[in-house]
Amino acid sequence: MKLVAIDRNLKAQKNAQDRIIKKGKELLKAFLRKEVYPKKLRDGYGYKMDINLDWRLFSEDLKVWLIVEHHAYNKLCGVKGTHK
Repeated sequence: MKLVAIDRNLKAQKNAQDRIIKKGKELLKAFLRKEVYPKKLRDGYGYKMDINLDWRLFSEDLKVWLIVEHHAYNKLCGVKGTHK
């Protein structure tokens, strides 16, 4: 998984489309304005917000956010054996 820096606190997967990045930026700005709140993941893996069915906005510490595809997201949050 290759990441590209978008902003100071936002990175995106290299194959992310512009519309996905735009929606991710909007969600992050809304979070910084305290209009939306991310879901806390079990077992201390971090936080997530859904961009759409296939893409997630993921953070381990609420400081640096990643726009990742759901397969990469599953690996980051410890889910094994998905989509065989």
